Amino acid sequence: MPPPAAKSLARRIRALRMKRGWSQERLAEEAGIHRVYLAGIELAQRNPSLKNLENLAKALGISLPKLFEAD
Repeated sequence: MPPPAAKSLARRIRALRMKRGWSQERLAEEAGIHRVYLAGIELAQRNPSLKNLENLAKALGISLPKLFEAD
């Protein structure tokens, strides 16, 4: 069972992606990661590195700390 923080991060990334109307494939491409890896992050099955979190935040046009804020 994933920790609550992983579930929260997964929901946040998915919500930010969907807010932009992007597919997982589009966000993964923008962030320079594999789509399957992004799917694992959004399902809280993967533990992304700090570098990958930075890449996701940059692709989403937000700062890294904002990636962890609740809506």
